[in-house]
Amino acid sequence: MPSNEISYLTVVIRITLFSSVIFSLWHIMVSLNTVLRKEDNDWMKKCMEYEVEGAIGQEVDQRKVERIVEKDCQARKLNKEDAVDR
Repeated sequence: MPSNEISYLTVVIRITLFSSVIFSLWHIMVSLNTVLRKEDNDWMKKCMEYEVEGAIGQEVDQRKVERIVEKDCQARKLNKEDAVDR
């Protein structure tokens, strides 16, 4: 069999994955539509309309993360050898 031909099993797998993705998207849209049609005083609709205060998209300083990880490792008495994938 030439290498550029697609096997029957590959086609079945691709169709199955595609149909599961389509079903998932359909389910999300139906669920969202159900929430959007709820009354204005419903708790779920209020959650969707809730405004959050504060900055959006704050970047985390990598040095700050490294210091936190180092502090946590020292508190738990871990070293680099403990993190090696064995």
